[in-house]
Amino acid sequence: MPVGGLGECAVKELLDTERTFVNRLSVVYEAYKLHADEFLSEQERKLLFGNIEDILNVNSNLLQALESCDLGKMPFILEDYMRNHMVQPYSQYCCHHKRANEWLRVNIMDAPNCSNNLEAANTKGKKQKNTINQGKQRISDFIAKGMSHPGCQGLDLASFLLEPVQRVARYPLLLRNTIDISEAWVDALKASQWLLDTVNTAVAEFECEERLLELDCLLVWEDFKVNLIEKTRLGMKRSLLVPDIYCLDQVGNPVIAHLFTDFLLSTDGNQNDRVIGHPWPIEQIDFDGSCLSYYGTTGGNNRLIITHNPDDDNEMIKVRVREALDTAQSMFYAGLDQTDTVDRDVSGQVAGVVSVVWSGYDNLYTLPSKYNRTPVPFVFVKCVDREGLAYQKVKLPHTSSRKADLLVEGPEDQIIIEVYDDRPFGEPIFMGRHTQSIGDYLDYFDGVEGEIAEVKLEGVPRGTIKVSFSFKSL
Repeated sequence: MPVGGLGECAVKELLDTERTFVNRLSVVYEAYKLHADEFLSEQERKLLFGNIEDILNVNSNLLQALESCDLGKMPFILEDYMRNHMVQPYSQYCCHHKRANEWLRVNIMDAPNCSNNLEAANTKGKKQKNTINQGKQRISDFIAKGMSHPGCQGLDLASFLLEPVQRVARYPLLLRNTIDISEAWVDALKASQWLLDTVNTAVAEFECEERLLELDCLLVWEDFKVNLIEKTRLGMKRSLLVPDIYCLDQVGNPVIAHLFTDFLLSTDGNQNDRVIGHPWPIEQIDFDGSCLSYYGTTGGNNRLIITHNPDDDNEMIKVRVREALDTAQSMFYAGLDQTDTVDRDVSGQVAGVVSVVWSGYDNLYTLPSKYNRTPVPFVFVKCVDREGLAYQKVKLPHTSSRKADLLVEGPEDQIIIEVYDDRPFGEPIFMGRHTQSIGDYLDYFDGVEGEIAEVKLEGVPRGTIKVSFSFKSL
């Protein structure tokens, strides 16, 4: 390829560095992974190398495609690979790279310290020391054999395993100087930035889930437990926004609070793993600059006074709490607004209006005893066409208005009422459904209010709801 301006020089650098990258991945495979089963267990191999073979395959194919085409086709190939072929393997690899790096650190750098700490141990401890020494020797032999490969050139395994993480971050930098060649290179640059952003988002979500899992295993619940890993009541992923907020309760006892996307959790300041009371729902929390206050429907008002945080400036932690609380509450109310949706425009093809009134329930399926609470039902009322696709959906809560007026397309359509238990700290639990054909009411109830009837729910062992239907043609 002839080298002219800055853009073409940037393309040459992209190709040169891509060759180097693929060569180094090949070294990892030939020097280390190919012989790993001689020294490492299957679990250790998966932890250390992850899906590095997938990275090698996709980048080898990319390099081959770039080397076999002219300059004009390169940006289209890059954009295709970055948007359609590289997202999943790079996201998976980068998510698990931190674990691999930690494993190397513990087993190579910290292993001598572990061994030294056992010098004065008892007989049982000496056996543990021997086991650690054997494991250390096994891993040392593995590393030594890998580094003897001529392609390593003095680089250690950690440096090689870092290459994919660095590579995905470097693509936007390499492509930045190509945009003066043609408009297509602008699209390639955008694709590289999108790839990097997508991978970074996946890593952040993975690390968040890891923190939640760690905390979920650590906490000791007394009479109430929230599964921290499940989604929130609005179907969003839960995140730990601000951990370790050092506080005092209303009588001066130390408390450590954790602010999540949908609630605040208090733990004993002397025993940080013991949960105190029930969580505080995010929509019922106020913050006045120094105090977090909960105005719940039961138990009166509760207050936590933020005190000194040994790991952060006191004023900074208050600002973090304020901003995180505002963000979480905004997300919560935005999620509530999205519960009433129209999935498809039916204007111009409306047969009439079906009014649905939900007025009560009886003998609903009892939840598992671990929840230790009475169900709080709400319903989704949906219009479904002959293909089974919903084109209108309205949420009717257990309070306020329980009437929905739905535009329907024709007698072949159906009204589906789905009943859920509205849990405060987890996804709603399905409690049954009732299906009603609109055609049943066209001839009998046009312009006439329907009577309230008790209908049995489908999909659950037991349960009924009280509901009325009426139809008015348009």
